[in-house]
Amino acid sequence: MDDLLRRISLLFIATFSIATARANEISLEYVSPQRKLDLERDFANARFSQSDRDSAQNRVWNCEMVGVRSRMQVQRDLKLYKLVMLPGSNALNNSGSHIIRKYEFKDNALIGQNERFEDQVRMTSDGRLIAKLTALKPQTMVISYSVCRSL
Repeated sequence: MDDLLRRISLLFIATFSIATARANEISLEYVSPQRKLDLERDFANARFSQSDRDSAQNRVWNCEMVGVRSRMQVQRDLKLYKLVMLPGSNALNNSGSHIIRKYEFKDNALIGQNERFEDQVRMTSDGRLIAKLTALKPQTMVISYSVCRSL
């Protein structure tokens, strides 16, 4: 009987530990219309210049990703970007955890794209990256914004 209670206790502790770790990865929290507007404004006011491209390289960027489509999802402590210039080109390779791997500098932003998504990355006046991830299919729609600080 004591062995059974001990096993049940260990199972409960293990389950609670895993659930707690998972809760830290993705938290469901309400994203207010005001926060969404603030993210849109911050992104619109940000730019990405040649000097920003140089300063953004070879850094790991710790990000908070805010789901504006669902307005309920926030992910923290994501290492989305680690940008390195590709030799002989205007492109940057991203070895961070973001789905987009190659970015090019154009229209005051770093723009990366695959068949389903486009990610636009800019830099705020205080040196943070702010990015807008857009789904391209089946219809174009903003999915999330990410705000990142260099580690």
